[in-house]
Amino acid sequence: MTSNQVLREIQKCDVNAWKATSDDKYSDGGHGYKTHTKYHELAFYDKMIEYFKGKRGQPHYDDDTKQLTFDLFNDVARKSLPEVFRMEVRLGNPRTIKAALKNARLPPDDITFQTLFRHDYSQQVLQWQLDDYYSRYPKIVSANAENELELLSDLFVQNSDRSMSTIMSAIALYTLNKQSGMRELKDVVGVKGVEALHRLAKKANDQLRYDTEKPEVFELLQAELDKFRPVYLADFFD
Repeated sequence: MTSNQVLREIQKCDVNAWKATSDDKYSDGGHGYKTHTKYHELAFYDKMIEYFKGKRGQPHYDDDTKQLTFDLFNDVARKSLPEVFRMEVRLGNPRTIKAALKNARLPPDDITFQTLFRHDYSQQVLQWQLDDYYSRYPKIVSANAENELELLSDLFVQNSDRSMSTIMSAIALYTLNKQSGMRELKDVVGVKGVEALHRLAKKANDQLRYDTEKPEVFELLQAELDKFRPVYLADFFD
């Protein structure tokens, strides 16, 4: 799974209307997506070019030799450019930091650098942010079905007491969300259509029974967050 595929799936989450979003393509390589307010950002991005700028004490990529240079006597040929997908939480003032700690069930009063840069604190804050973000993923998109026809069959069998219009509305949401996401759908229907869209989504979530499975993207993010280990460029080369 590429970083672009991960970003497309992440953007399907129904972010609060009061949070702005931005989708960036960096001029020097990589893509990014973030939700943000004045003092809070949740950013997802891949910007591998940063690893090849030849900063002091870091490896750099030499275009002439086609090698990744670690030191004078230790050169390794580049096999393929790796992708490192990153998730970052950026908190802009003490009040926002304390709120993030409280949400993560951590003591909110101690916001010294020594505390904030602890491994377990960082992991727990990221965990809460990921859980909160995933809770906004459209449930109908997680339906365990190969295609719309299979979903129709499953919904019809498991929800014989529901009207066909409710089932077909759920399938329409499933199809549209597979291509984009609730935030983008809201932009299309405008202010007048948002409430109706919310009612359809709520009905699909609350009134219909169907099997679901967690999307691969969020499974991968959770697995890496559980490990929560540093990533070194040297790990990608022999």
